[in-house]
Amino acid sequence: MALVFLFVGCPLLIQPQDGLCADPIVIGVPTSLYTPFGSYGLKAVNLAVEEINAKGGVSVGNVKRPLKVVVADTRCGEPGTPVHDALMAYEKMITEQKPAAIVIGAFRSEVLIAAMDLVAKYKIPHLGTIAQTPGFQAQFKKDPAKYKYLFRVTTDALIDAGHIAHTLDLLKKDFALDKILHIYQDTLWAKGFAGMLQKHTKETGWTGDRRGARVQQRGKDDPDEHPIRPHRGHGEKRKTKRRSENNGDGRTSL
Repeated sequence: MALVFLFVGCPLLIQPQDGLCADPIVIGVPTSLYTPFGSYGLKAVNLAVEEINAKGGVSVGNVKRPLKVVVADTRCGEPGTPVHDALMAYEKMITEQKPAAIVIGAFRSEVLIAAMDLVAKYKIPHLGTIAQTPGFQAQFKKDPAKYKYLFRVTTDALIDAGHIAHTLDLLKKDFALDKILHIYQDTLWAKGFAGMLQKHTKETGWTGDRRGARVQQRGKDDPDEHPIRPHRGHGEKRKTKRRSENNGDGRTSL
């Protein structure tokens, strides 16, 4: 009977594979699964973990330990989700699942900035791959010792804006384009991105559309009213509005 229980607890005793019966190392993924960045990023994490575990896991001293992924949907990529709600999802995952490290992290920059103190409190290595506000560096410089667990493995918005600025210079030079309308989202990273571009286009002779800059208010727009609709991951159903239009010949298209 004891032998049966041994097989249940570790079914590969007949053909041992190092690490598969050791305690797993938990990797936390708190992010917005509503967005392609979050949902596809999670797929990449799962793929990497599967490949690592197939080779026996990672070496910790003389023991091979498997990796285990735990997920918290912060919903911070969805319109109307308060930063506080996203932080609650972050902390719930940290306190209940006790990850050894966090990857991907917040989608919105406001959530990343707010989560920095949370990560520092629990002293968990945090590798963010999405949120791009330059405010991350500014906050980090205030207390590097406190925020030493936080890393960003992507560019910030100003670097991306620099590439776009170079493209605008080429368009102006080669195609004589000289009018521009800035449309950006009312979020921290987008404000930094648009601010740099507005400064650059003003200095290089672009003239603005008479309407100036247009800001998309975060959380006040129905995503189904926009021509570019965000991806919804993990099988969530999207509520769509049916629009009818009379074609003039008695037919109606939807």
